[in-house]
Amino acid sequence: MISKVTPEIMAADATALLSYLSERPEVRGQTFGTTGYCMGARISLVVAGRVPDRVAAAMSFHGGGLATDDPGSPHLLADRMQAAVYVGAAKNDKSFTTADGTALDNALTEAGVEHTIDFYPAFHGSAVPDNGPYYEPAARHHWGAMESFFATHLR
Repeated sequence: MISKVTPEIMAADATALLSYLSERPEVRGQTFGTTGYCMGARISLVVAGRVPDRVAAAMSFHGGGLATDDPGSPHLLADRMQAAVYVGAAKNDKSFTTADGTALDNALTEAGVEHTIDFYPAFHGSAVPDNGPYYEPAARHHWGAMESFFATHLR
């Protein structure tokens, strides 16, 4: 299933959803925040790069594939991103290593994207309460980061 969710499909779905949301009477503004976990974390950053005029803040928690050789890698979209970016990474995560963090950091810095890459002292999946690697201090940190980041970048 994951391989069928291409960056093109991610962008098309996000465009439709964000257009729908912007037409809702209870929604203010035309830009949004995105966030995701694991696979959704990658989607959050892909959408920030492929639908840049609609995303003001993009968050990624224990995401994988954020800086790879794949032509659809989110780090290759850094120069298109207008959103501030927050990445909450897991320790010892083969899907997002410290080298991947450096590559993503370099791409975002070179593109002038405001960003934070935060390696948590917890494993992949630590923010999800019914997940084996759940770690309450990391989960609290992630909720605090989300509240602060969105409060700063979504007005």
